[in-house]
Amino acid sequence: MIRENNNVQRIDLLRLFSECIRRWWLIALCTLLAGTAMYAYTYFLVTPLYQSTVKMYVNNNSDVNISSLSISTGDLSASIQLVDLYAVILDTKDTLDVVIDEADLDMDYTQLQGMLSTNAVNDTQVFAVTVTDADAARAELIASTIGNVLPGVIEDIVNSTEAKIVEHAIVPSARSSPSYTNNTMRGCLLGFVFAVAIITVMFLTDTTIKNDSDVLRICDTAILAYIPNLDGEKTRHGYYSSSKYYKKYYKSYGSAYQKEEKSE
Repeated sequence: MIRENNNVQRIDLLRLFSECIRRWWLIALCTLLAGTAMYAYTYFLVTPLYQSTVKMYVNNNSDVNISSLSISTGDLSASIQLVDLYAVILDTKDTLDVVIDEADLDMDYTQLQGMLSTNAVNDTQVFAVTVTDADAARAELIASTIGNVLPGVIEDIVNSTEAKIVEHAIVPSARSSPSYTNNTMRGCLLGFVFAVAIITVMFLTDTTIKNDSDVLRICDTAILAYIPNLDGEKTRHGYYSSSKYYKKYYKSYGSAYQKEEKSE
């Protein structure tokens, strides 16, 4: 309910909270329906995706033995910076066309670009290429092909540089997305927010008078008296009539007073 005071509108948050508690069934229903709908949408309509990753070691000095401790800080820093360069080399049309030919893929290089992501593992010299595809076996095939093709392409383009595979790609056994749990929780949250929003709108647009505070809000005058509901039934908004109290009082004390008058 909105209260107007000096042309300033205020919302009674306590009564709004009470209204939400009173209509808990609506909130629960919307939350359940939205969560169920999101789960069904994720399960039946969203295509599951799988990821396969190949990791390569990048060295900017081919004369350095990787197993030795002769790698300088400058070599390490340069190798890390070159990771971005290798990602650009992988993303070129020429490199991807070679991968497509080697793996005998039925797609063009732009489609393959959208399936690839690259990053340096923990800011080290290890360069990871991740392939995301709806087909788990094809994701592994593409990642393995990249691991076979990319080191040679890098060595041809960047002088005194070599890349070696440190972790081969495998066929993923579990999907990477979507997450049924996360999507269902998001659906439940949306349903909860929607229900609360509906209750709030109904609360703010309700102009019926339920108690004395509503009278004071509208009329801004003092209340002189109350008229009880003599039928003693529960009202539409959950307020009981005080007529039962009057009837009980009359039966207890009024009838006794009449008996005293008759005896006198």
